[in-house]
Amino acid sequence: MNGKYIKILHDDDILTPNCLQDLFEEAERTNADLVFAQAMDFEGSQNQFWKPVITDISLEKLLDDNFIHGGTTLYRTTMVQALNGHDESLWTAEEYEFHLRCISSGYRLSYLPKIVYKYRIWENSKSIIYRKIKKQERLEYIEAIRAKFR
Repeated sequence: MNGKYIKILHDDDILTPNCLQDLFEEAERTNADLVFAQAMDFEGSQNQFWKPVITDISLEKLLDDNFIHGGTTLYRTTMVQALNGHDESLWTAEEYEFHLRCISSGYRLSYLPKIVYKYRIWENSKSIIYRKIKKQERLEYIEAIRAKFR
């Protein structure tokens, strides 16, 4: 990892034309270690705006509601290295767990109220499959993750 920042892009999603510039400028302006923004879900030609109402960026709020859309994030490389990145042993919620570690470790987060990411929704995506066939198991798993930070 040689760069100052890390941006993760899932292979079936789309960055908006100014995504990287907007996230970079927000990180530089606020000196944040993790910047997140808004996303838009899409399925074929259908778009659905995903707009979180962010008034409180705190561990307590993040434990109550996962308001960070993982596709919209930009991470400072030094923070990712210090926290050893995502826990690859997790089968779901790996971004959520990482964000909980970031905020509970005192790293600075900043919210950019702008759409920077288009998240593809389709019937065979990991998130849709888990919502359908492993809903209860996934909820229990996420609650176990939350319990580690309470």
